[in-house]
Amino acid sequence: MFQRVLKKFREKIRDRQFVVTPVEELEDEGLSVLDLQHAILTGEIATRQKDADTREWKYLIKVALYQMMNSWLWEN
Repeated sequence: MFQRVLKKFREKIRDRQFVVTPVEELEDEGLSVLDLQHAILTGEIATRQKDADTREWKYLIKVALYQMMNSWLWEN
């Protein structure tokens, strides 16, 4: 459903043309920028919602937990 958006996100990550702000929100959830990159590169967009304040679209990325754990175990 959101394949065009996901493809654009993935291209930006591969080309290193992205900025993540605020990083503190990721860290508060126990995540890193690498976790976010991995989720976008391997996951799918489950849904989107419009931010009430900024009116910008936000996307919920769904990634299988075993992919995240396997990646973490491989790197550590």
